[in-house]
Amino acid sequence: MIVAGAGVDIVDVERIEKAREKWGDRFLNKIFTAGELKYSLSMPVPEIHLAARFAAKEACFKALDSVQQKKAGWQQIEVVLDKVGKPHVALGGVLKEYFAEGEVLHLSLAHTRQLAIAMAVRGRESVQ
Repeated sequence: MIVAGAGVDIVDVERIEKAREKWGDRFLNKIFTAGELKYSLSMPVPEIHLAARFAAKEACFKALDSVQQKKAGWQQIEVVLDKVGKPHVALGGVLKEYFAEGEVLHLSLAHTRQLAIAMAVRGRESVQ
């Protein structure tokens, strides 16, 4: 893979707790997809998982090129889990159209009770 962009973000879980208290569903529905909410709100401490997804979206925004960044919206980047629980990025809306053939976005997440971190790497499949 040829790396074309990378991004990292760290989020204080308490920041998400406070935003949720202040703005409630308005905040949640603006930032997160229905799938992300379903997963996160089913967990014992939803804010940890919401914080990880918020960090993932921010890291992905940073990994995009300037044209993609202008087209990106919160709902167009979704964190989905595969069968074994590994996180992946699912692009939606107009952002998906701005990804070139062979372009990929890899994601890694980690969290504690206090912090969530995400790293995103955008690249192209190498031609050999």
